[in-house]
Amino acid sequence: MIDHHMPDEIYHARPELSSTGARTLLPEFKGSPAKFIWNQSHPRTTRAFDVGHAVHAKVLGTGLQAVAYPDDVLASNGAASTKAAKEWAIEQRDNGFVPMKSVEVHIINRISEAVLANTEARTVLEMPHRESSIFARSPEGVACRARFDIYGDGSGGDLKTADDISPRGFNKHVVEYGYFMQEAWYRDVHRFETGEELDTFKFVVAETKGPFQVAVYELDVIYRDIGRKLAREARDLYQRCVESGEWPGVEGELLGPPNWLVYEHEEEVTF
Repeated sequence: MIDHHMPDEIYHARPELSSTGARTLLPEFKGSPAKFIWNQSHPRTTRAFDVGHAVHAKVLGTGLQAVAYPDDVLASNGAASTKAAKEWAIEQRDNGFVPMKSVEVHIINRISEAVLANTEARTVLEMPHRESSIFARSPEGVACRARFDIYGDGSGGDLKTADDISPRGFNKHVVEYGYFMQEAWYRDVHRFETGEELDTFKFVVAETKGPFQVAVYELDVIYRDIGRKLAREARDLYQRCVESGEWPGVEGELLGPPNWLVYEHEEEVTF
């Protein structure tokens, strides 16, 4: 099933395995089945998470909009630490908004304006659909889901924010946060549902600090192959855990030194 209009809260409440959940299962991304189960009932919010959501809403026109704290609920030094500020923030989150200070809302606007002013980013944004949800069952029988920020005409895209969007900087994010597996997951779910491969998948990346640069990246086929291997491992692990009812934590093992440490002390090491 492909749904171009499903509200965000309904999508995230569904039980199918998502890209985020799949990565949480794997040790490559600091995960484990025990962490996956914990996260199901202990959702967490970070400032980076809020910024990303607010930029998505501003650029894509759907999602959680940022709203500034009123001055009269803030402490004299401008901190959102008062009881009134905390109560106001809870109320705003319950109403589907992201509470932020005025200066942060200004930054969200600057980031969003930079994305919309970037010619290459605008080309990606010309795809007809926003926040498209795709649901499918894998060949192994695992119910999966994916939510494309940008989708249409046989292609997909994702909007990311990062403090360093240089090729080297964003490539670190690709590895650390598993963006390469996210792309592979989206490609898999799309193929499971439609029987067709995506033509392209692009990351529109916006810098979260001045000068608010924007870049568009694609990942090569080697990233895609590794991502698909890990996606398959995550589905297999998830299926085993569901069938057994057991969600194990991290298992200890014999550890060896990283290569840089060996090279640094190679004259003292007996091989």
